[in-house]
Amino acid sequence: SIRKMEMQVKLLVSKRDNINDTWGIHPDAGIEQAEIQIFDRWGNNIFINTAGSLFWDGRAKDGRMVPPGVYVYLIKVHLASGSVYLRKGDVTLLK
Repeated sequence: SIRKMEMQVKLLVSKRDNINDTWGIHPDAGIEQAEIQIFDRWGNNIFINTAGSLFWDGRAKDGRMVPPGVYVYLIKVHLASGSVYLRKGDVTLLK
């Protein structure tokens, strides 16, 4: 079954002061596979992570900082039980 996960923080600040510097989820026990994708306003996939902690720090796949703005996220989590959780929405990147 597909269920939605609740995301609390949807604001990312690129000041690098350890306050809202990253955004995402902490995979825990029972998760077999997880992925986070970030898209720009034109629908281009600018970031994907499928390993370890699933966080985005405002950088594109090539490591460059993306401009401030609103980005779309898609998070997909596969549990050992066979359940699939899907969450999509937007996250705002501030300078």
